[in-house]
Amino acid sequence: MAKQTGQLHRLGKFVRAFICSVSLLFGLFQLSNNLGILYYHFYILETVNIVIFSATYDWIIWFVSAVGLCAGALLRMVRRGLTQTWQPRWLIVPYLVLAASFALTPLSSQIAVVVGAISASLVVAQSIYFWSGDYFGERRVTAAMIMAGIALMLIPIEALALGTWIYNPFDYEVPFMPGGRWAFALADLNLFSLLYPLLYGLLLLFLFSWAWAPPVRTIWLRWRGKGRLHVGEDLEHGERPIGWQAQALVLATISAVSGFAAYYPYIRLSGEYLVGVDGIHYYNFLTRMLNEGALAALVPDRPLFMILLYGFQKITQLPVEFIIRIMPIACAIALVVSVFWLVKTGTGNPRLALLGALFSAFSFQVTAGMMGYFLAAWLAVAGAFVFFTFLLKSMESHTILYILLAGLASIAVLGVHPYTWLMMAAILAAYILLTIIARRRIGREAIIAMAPLAITAVALVPLILLTSLGANGMASVIGVVKGLWQTLMSNLSFSKITLLLPSLSHMADRWVGGAFGSPLVYVLALVGMVRMADISKNFHRLLFSTVLIPALAILALVPGYEQLYYRIAYICPVQIPAAVGLYWLVNWLTARQPSGKEEMKSLPKSSMSNVKVLIYTVFILVLFNYALRIADQVLIQMI
Repeated sequence: MAKQTGQLHRLGKFVRAFICSVSLLFGLFQLSNNLGILYYHFYILETVNIVIFSATYDWIIWFVSAVGLCAGALLRMVRRGLTQTWQPRWLIVPYLVLAASFALTPLSSQIAVVVGAISASLVVAQSIYFWSGDYFGERRVTAAMIMAGIALMLIPIEALALGTWIYNPFDYEVPFMPGGRWAFALADLNLFSLLYPLLYGLLLLFLFSWAWAPPVRTIWLRWRGKGRLHVGEDLEHGERPIGWQAQALVLATISAVSGFAAYYPYIRLSGEYLVGVDGIHYYNFLTRMLNEGALAALVPDRPLFMILLYGFQKITQLPVEFIIRIMPIACAIALVVSVFWLVKTGTGNPRLALLGALFSAFSFQVTAGMMGYFLAAWLAVAGAFVFFTFLLKSMESHTILYILLAGLASIAVLGVHPYTWLMMAAILAAYILLTIIARRRIGREAIIAMAPLAITAVALVPLILLTSLGANGMASVIGVVKGLWQTLMSNLSFSKITLLLPSLSHMADRWVGGAFGSPLVYVLALVGMVRMADISKNFHRLLFSTVLIPALAILALVPGYEQLYYRIAYICPVQIPAAVGLYWLVNWLTARQPSGKEEMKSLPKSSMSNVKVLIYTVFILVLFNYALRIADQVLIQMI
């Protein structure tokens, strides 16, 4: 009997949490639809309007869930009495406001919905806060249950939207045409764009997180105490380690998904078509190399990449257009594997590394890379991550092997895309400077970090003599760098920083199909940057350097050079701090109390694992939909 009573009590908590989830989610739909939120989709300004079933049915679902939540909470308040000191009298106010909003609906539905949605959210929040352990359960556990309920409702929407995108190339229809096919994909787009008005501010905060994240972390530590800030350890203690076979299987799956996203625009195109801005240029030059010989590769500023294409064609004898079409798959897989290796090396956490690889599969390196067809830059970014991995390994082991491998990786990046190498070298210089500051001396780590640059300098001699990066080319590159530095130093002021916000809007809205417009990723990245704002750790210093240098470079170009912003921001590994942010948030929500009576209020470990799966699943589906939505917009150019 006692066991049945306990099960019924637990079931009641689940039901109340799910009602909260329904009220919050459908209340959010009603609120957003009445606020006139604007967002850009493929250069066109749209208004957020989220409809799942129909406008009427969605409102009824929200109304019934809000009324049911209030009725249950008020009944509980009456039973316990309003005079108890742990229940403030003002708890009744949100209920009165919610009732008034329903009464005002015939007079002004827009105002009534806005006020009602806000007050219903307050009812949920105060219920969790004031009745924890009695009405719902431990606060953090309840928050996890509510998020799981929201995820449970969003997963079918996102899965059906993803199914639409996967099916569409095989029976193509212009996206978001009137009709039933695009209902869920349109709902997903509007959900994804809820935070779009904050996009430019989020992007600005991320670019300058190296300045504000360390003080925020210091304040957090003093307020909450030192604990659970390390991303290298699982917050859920006692989890089984992931074997290398499982890691390889998951990484292979992620790589396949990334390759699918990169090849997505070609599914419905015949072989004579190329996509992206630069695709035709790679086709033309590779054709020229086949006619004139491999020495023609010494003319462009990315000789190694062209030699790779040339050698691949000679070995396989495949058509040139086919090679150009499949190169995005290779670049996407290289990006995924390199990020996994970098994060695993830097944190020692394979779960976080796999999550970083998954975020990379749907990152703007893939989506913007397809829009612009930045094949050389795309591969060079993956090469830069490999270089940083060897650098971290050399820091840990102090062996000459990894220093040499880092030097070779640096030379490879320089030959593939010298402009990415310049950014990589600047990031390395910032990392060395931060290392000296953290150690308060020029120690062994700083010297080791300088070694790959010395190796690259030796390799530059024949490269300068034999390629277009000769005396004139190098002088031109050095002149550009000096000009940017002088511009930055002469115009570095608060007024210049204020000009950055409107300038970033052009990058987010109008360049490469809006591939940089991902507010959800930036929110998670901000959380991740705060969690990693500890420059005493090598990986953290490196991550901060990868944000610091692009931010300063973009600042040097303000205003008037918006067309170059996205090329500079392209090297920013936003997916890594975003993965850190999501990983920490999910683990924090689902962490069980170690001992004591609080453990009685926690869910079983299996239930918490299910909560994790639900939250991760909805994020994966949202990001997958984003990647295919951007990939479908890729401009088509005929050979």
